Amino acid sequence: MSKQVQAQIRCPNCNHQFEATLYFSIWIEYPENRKLIFDDKINVVTCSACKSKTKLPFPFLCTNVKEKIAVWYEPYPDADVEKDVQQYVKHTGPNSFYATAPRIRDWNAFKEKIVELEQRTGMRQAAEWSPEMREKFQGFVQSLKKKQDLRPAKPVAEVINYKPGAYCQIKLASRERVLISCAQTGIKIVKLGLGGLIPTKTIAEWPVAQIEAAILIFADESKPTQHPLDAIKNKLTLCSSVREIEQLCKGC
Repeated sequence: MSKQVQAQIRCPNCNHQFEATLYFSIWIEYPENRKLIFDDKINVVTCSACKSKTKLPFPFLCTNVKEKIAVWYEPYPDADVEKDVQQYVKHTGPNSFYATAPRIRDWNAFKEKIVELEQRTGMRQAAEWSPEMREKFQGFVQSLKKKQDLRPAKPVAEVINYKPGAYCQIKLASRERVLISCAQTGIKIVKLGLGGLIPTKTIAEWPVAQIEAAILIFADESKPTQHPLDAIKNKLTLCSSVREIEQLCKGC
């Protein structure tokens, strides 16, 4: 759900070069992720030669989708950050919390901004699709009125874990488990193994640019403003197996 990247690091202590994994985005609705930031442990790397630890001034985005919070730590002007911001403007609208996320240079000011936004109740701004995407959504909903039998069906699956706007784990009648993940990069449905502990297979994936394909499959014409996660959850609870979900996602 959080995005990590591989980078070549040169140790400032011994000059040894090694590979490290750095966060480019992180979901702070998970307490352990938020703790990484406020304990100053995020993007801290250990040299494989001298074992010294270094906190790297690497840009990243922290988000809490449920609370509509997004803040960039940008210690220096970064082209990748600017590119991502423009993509959010295009796909979620210029006034969405992604597109308007503050870009903070100072580390302590960055953490203070997170706390400020967390405390700002009643002032949250939900992410919105661009006008073009919303128009396509309404078009799909209208077409579904003609193509789908909208009589209510009885769920055959059980919701195990659910965080509005973020993720949902479902246990199917076949005893298989799947996870729906809604992130800033798109939507993904994966099969889980070991009682829902680890992902074993990607069933379907829609990047932000292809989100309309998911809308076509899962939109509920009676709830046109419903969050995509809830629309997908409601459809998948009517499936009895992963094979059935695969067929649904392929439009079979």
